Amino acid sequence: MRHVGGVFYDSNYSIRRPLSSIQNFFRDLKYCLDRIRKGYCAKDLWEIDTWFLSVMPEMLEDFNRCRNSYPNLFHEQCVQNHEKELPVPREKFLISGAQDFPELYEKIQDEANEAWGHILKEMAFLMREAWHPGFKMEDGWEYRLQCQKKALEMFQTYFNDLWD
Repeated sequence: MRHVGGVFYDSNYSIRRPLSSIQNFFRDLKYCLDRIRKGYCAKDLWEIDTWFLSVMPEMLEDFNRCRNSYPNLFHEQCVQNHEKELPVPREKFLISGAQDFPELYEKIQDEANEAWGHILKEMAFLMREAWHPGFKMEDGWEYRLQCQKKALEMFQTYFNDLWD
């Protein structure tokens, strides 16, 4: 049996079918409890692609708002971008830059933080473009597949950096 729609989906309830509505209510309540206990329910299993592409953008945006760091890769790239401004060799700056050159170090940190935030926002945007509830097949299927592919490639690239 394929479950369609979200939990507590309005079309599952009708005053004309009270017994069916009561059964749907208790089934949806069970789904909610499953989501609380396991993080997913049977309805999510049947639509795992839409579940992932609808939940992940919000998670990434929340992560972006709550994060307090960025991957080391972004710091290294920003140091490399400012290599001409470094008053000492790169290795020495990486070791003692925060203490000896606080303004430049803070500038580099801000750029790295901004770059990481931009990546998280872009992933969320692409996932939203790859799936939204009002989608019809003639609305640009190839564009959506490209967004999905790029979002998942980015997600795979930065998966191990999604920690705080």
